[in-house]
Amino acid sequence: MAVPRARAFDAVHAAVPATLLAGTVALCMLAVEPVLVAVSLAGALAFSLVARGARATLRGLAWQLPLLALVCLANPFFSASGSTLLFKLVLNIPCLLNVRWKIQLVSIS
Repeated sequence: MAVPRARAFDAVHAAVPATLLAGTVALCMLAVEPVLVAVSLAGALAFSLVARGARATLRGLAWQLPLLALVCLANPFFSASGSTLLFKLVLNIPCLLNVRWKIQLVSIS
């Protein structure tokens, strides 16, 4: 029978990795600057590498990266910012162009 491999957080209290994870999640949710988002992504990947190992992290990225790409492609259709009307979709929903040249869709409320 194989002996389980020791992980980096095995010797510390459970609050230590929980605090690290909570800080990374909070930074990711509150950040609007691209540099901070990149730092939070690097922190999340480092946490996953330390807590789960390289193989499990890569297996997780195998489904997370396509999901991230899908969210990035669908996001402009649900974001409500924009200033220039490009065209209107079904049910009179305007599709707008914002300052950063992304197509954005706004629902009428």
